[in-house]
Amino acid sequence: MHIYLRGFSGLWIALLLAMASTVNTNDVQSQTNDSALVIDSLISNSSNGITHLPDLDLTLPKVNGTYINNVTGFSITLPNNWTGNQINFLHDMVMVSPYSIDLTTGDEPETVMMINSINNEIYNQISDSINTSPTNISSEADGTNTPDLQSPEDEYCDPEVPKIITINNLKAEQSRYICTVGASTIITEAYAFATSDNSVILVGFTASEDEFNKYLQDFENSVRSIKIFNPDDIAKSTLYANYKKLIK
Repeated sequence: MHIYLRGFSGLWIALLLAMASTVNTNDVQSQTNDSALVIDSLISNSSNGITHLPDLDLTLPKVNGTYINNVTGFSITLPNNWTGNQINFLHDMVMVSPYSIDLTTGDEPETVMMINSINNEIYNQISDSINTSPTNISSEADGTNTPDLQSPEDEYCDPEVPKIITINNLKAEQSRYICTVGASTIITEAYAFATSDNSVILVGFTASEDEFNKYLQDFENSVRSIKIFNPDDIAKSTLYANYKKLIK
């Protein structure tokens, strides 16, 4: 599981950290001990240096077909026959795969589509989590303390220049990362959308090079199905601009 998390180059790792650090165990439903171990593995295998997640009660409902998020205000049709889990305590994060993720049993497929949304509250939680992480390092370039998500020595990511595109009359930012992790090449394609109430929707797909090429069309068809109830131009989103600076 650690390989596909690292392939996301910090986007979802930062979100995982922020949500994990602010969970109130009285606010979530009881699940199995296996679920807690799986989420613990998400954190301990990531590249940010935080190696423990407190014991949690989790609710991880199955998800497939059309995913609707009425809080942020969007819907998206997931690729046909891709299944996975909705992680409710992580601000309704969704993880699906053509290999049928089931986090409650410890499934670890490396071909993953993830969906999440960020508002000002979530941004502040991410900021607090990164700023208090033991992996914060000082920027040698300007002499200031800059939060960073440290990568292991055998990992190198080469991001392409993001571009603004139009999907269903929605302005979105498309980005792609090609990461070398040891002898493996991991590719991530991600899209960011904005809403008029200052939220950001993130949709990403990561896989090994062969798997990426095999399932990319399925993922992009899914992205093209997105409907946002109150959309805005991602290029004008101050929240998204600040978020990118935070996790850079």
